[in-house]
Amino acid sequence: MISDADRAHWGIAAYLFSLDLGADLATVALPHAPWGALRPAIRDAILWNRQAVEAGKPALFLRDAIGAALQGRKVTPPQDFLVWVETRLVTEGRRANGMIPRLLPLGAPALLARVDDALKLPKGYAPLVHGAIDPVASEALLDAVFAADGLIDRGDLSPWDQELIARNADHHAPDNPLAPLIHSLTQGLAAAAADQVAVRLAPAQRAALDALCAGGAG
Repeated sequence: MISDADRAHWGIAAYLFSLDLGADLATVALPHAPWGALRPAIRDAILWNRQAVEAGKPALFLRDAIGAALQGRKVTPPQDFLVWVETRLVTEGRRANGMIPRLLPLGAPALLARVDDALKLPKGYAPLVHGAIDPVASEALLDAVFAADGLIDRGDLSPWDQELIARNADHHAPDNPLAPLIHSLTQGLAAAAADQVAVRLAPAQRAALDALCAGGAG
């Protein structure tokens, strides 16, 4: 069953990945995705959905509409794109994608204190995670963010971006329309770093960390 949350999530995904503004960020997220065919197919799906709604029909489920548009272009829907959107992109419809257990201590001081007390590491857990973030990947992400910010600041937007951002201004801040994508990518770097820290822990420490994180911040 397709829920309202599913529809909302894929609506945001289509919005984000259709923008020329986010091309560099999309490549950071999925460097091997066929963006040359994928982005036009996403735009086709958005336009189909708009036409359906204006005709008084139910809104399309954009994941399926994107798949149909790709098939019309004789392109197999890329599985890595589908999986990334379903499991990594954080939106109102996919809040669970933002609940990565090993990152919970970074936003919960009381939980972080319990983790540090249990692990008894020379450095605290938070500095270890921050220090394990891949510097090359982090720089690539920052470059993509700065490139998008520069286009926004200069008002150097493509006609598609100008129209879509204006049309969705009530739902996506025009000064930062890519916020969910940037947040998701930043979280991905932190999650990978937390996993690297966990790998380096002794088995008992790793078990203690995961047990505390599974319990959440409560």
